[in-house]
Amino acid sequence: MSKEDTKQIYNRFSEEYHLTYLKNIQSFQAEISIFTDEDWYYVDNYPSFGFKPDEGCDFIVYGQAPLGWGSGFSLKESVKPELVNESAQFSNKYLHDYGHTPLDWVNVLWTNGTIESFTGNDEVLKSFYVGDNPNSYRAYRSFFWNVIFKLISDYYDFDRGSMEWSKKLLWSNLCKIAPEDANPNEQEKKAQLTYGTELIRLEIEELKPKYCVVLTNDSWWEPFRVALKTQQLTIPDNFPEIQSFEEYNGTKIIVTSRPRFGNSDEFVRQILGVINHNQ
Repeated sequence: MSKEDTKQIYNRFSEEYHLTYLKNIQSFQAEISIFTDEDWYYVDNYPSFGFKPDEGCDFIVYGQAPLGWGSGFSLKESVKPELVNESAQFSNKYLHDYGHTPLDWVNVLWTNGTIESFTGNDEVLKSFYVGDNPNSYRAYRSFFWNVIFKLISDYYDFDRGSMEWSKKLLWSNLCKIAPEDANPNEQEKKAQLTYGTELIRLEIEELKPKYCVVLTNDSWWEPFRVALKTQQLTIPDNFPEIQSFEEYNGTKIIVTSRPRFGNSDEFVRQILGVINHNQ
């Protein structure tokens, strides 16, 4: 396998989305630069596709904001369209000869044991997934990914031990821009809300998923709800972790609480309970 084999992009959004993504960064730079002369560095997070262009999906899953992502920009640099392409590439690179998806890093980097199991003595796999930092992120520590892989697996009746769940969703974040190792503060959230809302709208309208699962706490979702003018739906009884249930453009939106630590199986039960109650 050549190095070029690891650079092919798996899937992407429209040119309109890419232009809006660029405007989001440029507008963010302009607004934050009013308050500082420092040339701060920010990461940006283009969504990751688990499915190919001709397959479609039932789920978009939303986190809060990127932490430690690998694409980004400095506050004072002149951002060009090429940056969006680079961000899309980073989030959607994959090993196509292995049948992997851009989200299989969650499966591979779950524990030290899964890394060893998946990569073995294959130097291409080790270089792609581990690189020069073998002691980095392990996904099993993430409450978000524990909920998501179990939810998608159970919805499709996949074995939770398989990698199949990663082919059935888009992973995005409400805030596409954040400091390198922290969530955005209120000023940084506000600076990306206008175009960030437009990006959420385009994600839903272009993909037309059945469900969006917003695993963020309702306070993160509220400004997007207001801007999108979603329709409020009734939450069934006995689902206390479901903070809001809405609809936009035919897509049901399920907003949950976001504890730092919690019972992921109980969250999955409640999300599926809302889905099954409204089928």
